[in-house]
Amino acid sequence: MRRPLTSWLALLAGGAGLASALEAAILEVRSGYFTSGYGGAHASGLVPLALFAGASLSFDAFLLLALWTLCVPLLRRATRSPLECFALSGIVALWVPLTLDFARYVLEAILGRAVTLAALYELSGRSALEMVAETAVHFPPAVWLAASGAIGGAAVLLAARALERRRRIGARLEAPSPLALAGGCALAAALGAAVLGAPGPLAETIQFGVGKKLGAMLLRALVEHASDFDRDGAGWLSRPADPAPFDARIHPYALDVPGNGSDEDGLAGDLPLDFELAANSAPVPEPGEGARPWVLLAFLETSAAT
Repeated sequence: MRRPLTSWLALLAGGAGLASALEAAILEVRSGYFTSGYGGAHASGLVPLALFAGASLSFDAFLLLALWTLCVPLLRRATRSPLECFALSGIVALWVPLTLDFARYVLEAILGRAVTLAALYELSGRSALEMVAETAVHFPPAVWLAASGAIGGAAVLLAARALERRRRIGARLEAPSPLALAGGCALAAALGAAVLGAPGPLAETIQFGVGKKLGAMLLRALVEHASDFDRDGAGWLSRPADPAPFDARIHPYALDVPGNGSDEDGLAGDLPLDFELAANSAPVPEPGEGARPWVLLAFLETSAAT
């Protein structure tokens, strides 16, 4: 009689727990999230820590289940037994998130926390190849870590085949169906989206802690794209929120045209028709007319390493 999916659930819990622990350590090193809170938020006390742990695990479960939804059906066809599929799925669950976490840590250590993948993509002229070329010089350790995944996968596959020859345990490790994986992924995504969309100071503290997690960034991008019904660049999780989800003319950074009866930016209503006249009614002195010269101060700050 075949066992239930206990082994797969244990593998999912172990992979999510390991990724959460590693990312929590990175978060503490980068921003003092659990101690000093110098990065902008501080989670202390049983309730915030419990909420952070639950949210972190939900995002990691979403990421791992998304990976499994894509790769497990392929592994079931490519491997000889359920044991081999289980072993390689474990490599995917552990190696992919940890490699990406390490690469993100190296990137932030060099360029600072404010530089995101989206910002790098824009700065690289929206060219993925250019972005990789610009950042590849900083990632020699990550390349070795990525190569270790292939070596580890081959070693695990050989060990699984050797174990399979000695003990017939593959029947107890039959992979979940694609529908079950997709359903678990959707449930984890719903929990994560609820965390990202929750209001209040405590929710903002938790969102600060989990906002840089790979699962959270992926889920935020998916939710914002799916909920951007009018395709104006603002979705459900956008900050500031889209005041008119079904009107592309109205979004948080739109230019408000005075006196047209429409509040394009959703802020303080429509500007009066004479707004420009009122704003410019006070005379502005030309440079050199005042008693003191005009001074333009340009301040350049390098990217912080902490």
